[in-house]
Amino acid sequence: PATAIKVHCKSKNDDMGEHTLWNGMHTTFSFRWFWSKTFFWCDVFWNNRWVVFDAYVHSRDVNRCLKNHCDCKWAITSKGPCFWNQETQKYDLCESWRN
Repeated sequence: PATAIKVHCKSKNDDMGEHTLWNGMHTTFSFRWFWSKTFFWCDVFWNNRWVVFDAYVHSRDVNRCLKNHCDCKWAITSKGPCFWNQETQKYDLCESWRN
């Protein structure tokens, strides 16, 4: 059966709102980073529980986002949140859930 996930991304200063996504759907947000202080996280309701991942940590993500033409793409997978790898053309740079 088709299931939806809820995604709510935010920073200390910006709240991107909650979005309900069905398989194949996506949501986007943009921001202007301020030196090395930019940090976004996303709360995700998936598999009947809320989990959290760090969507943008400047020290980790600035170079890999620049390689993607300043596009930081994530997919929620069975492995967890996975970042788009420009070199392999896959979502294979997976991170752990924070909780």
